[in-house]
Amino acid sequence: MSSFALTSGTHYVNSLNVVIAKSGERKKNFEILQNHIPWFLQRLSLLTRPCVNVLSVGSGMGKRDVDILQNTKEELQKVIKVVT
Repeated sequence: MSSFALTSGTHYVNSLNVVIAKSGERKKNFEILQNHIPWFLQRLSLLTRPCVNVLSVGSGMGKRDVDILQNTKEELQKVIKVVT
């Protein structure tokens, strides 16, 4: 016997949200990016590559994309000040 909640996907979505919230996965992923973006930008040769392309895979509502782009912009401005 199956229940509507199990067959409708609601149970799956609710369970996934609980796992993500309890694990802190999204926060940890963002922290990793915050730590690696400056490292990466510092190693770019800004003289031969004056811009940085960022690819978004279009997942979710885009809030994390905006956060990552803001962080990248701030770090890139720091790197440019050091180079010039």
